[in-house]
Amino acid sequence: MIVLGIFAVSDIHGCYDEYIKLLDKINFSDTDTLYVLGDICDRGDKPVEVYKDLMRRKNVHVIMRNHDYMLLQSIVSLLYGMENNSVSAWTDNGGKTTIEGILRLSNDEIAELIEYISSFSKYECLTIQDKKYVLVHSIPYDFKEDKPLDEYEIDDFLWERPDYAKQYFRYENTFFVTGHTPTRCIRKDGKDEIFKGNGHIAIDCGCVYGGNLCAYCFETGEAVYLKSVHR
Repeated sequence: MIVLGIFAVSDIHGCYDEYIKLLDKINFSDTDTLYVLGDICDRGDKPVEVYKDLMRRKNVHVIMRNHDYMLLQSIVSLLYGMENNSVSAWTDNGGKTTIEGILRLSNDEIAELIEYISSFSKYECLTIQDKKYVLVHSIPYDFKEDKPLDEYEIDDFLWERPDYAKQYFRYENTFFVTGHTPTRCIRKDGKDEIFKGNGHIAIDCGCVYGGNLCAYCFETGEAVYLKSVHR
């Protein structure tokens, strides 16, 4: 069992119970670091509880993703009872449980949540054991290796689905680490396990769809899974 390390998880989607059990399974502590590749909210039944837990941890770094971004784009309209396209799109994309959770918060708690989500990064980069990892929820639209990631807008990171058969980096020791697309849709065997290949490490193992929640350890290359309670 892993004792300490640098981990990534993705697409928690409100699966709070699995998230807490997974952290227990990897013995996650204050000496470790966790990168969350977005899509914390929506679809699952306890999205606000996941946010609250992440907010209290100083060793967690979160990357913005489409569901978190939809929350930011819609929350003011939601709180003032203004039905518009952004709220409708959010609801249609599984936002019901998140909306219900937010409406149970106090005004101060909502303000704190907005400030927290607004602080999420577009991407993160790690270099570990001579390997470079670019952590995103999804690869930027119209990605070019020679274009600095800072030059892409946040919208460029939100919806694109990578081509996992394509090698985006010319160097073998550089990897995109992504969520967004459940790995059962990438792997030929359809398993809810990580996908590695062509410079990709995909870690959305479809927890909210009945698959697994995965913690990927960068030092060891080990993936630890927690089976979803969803069927």
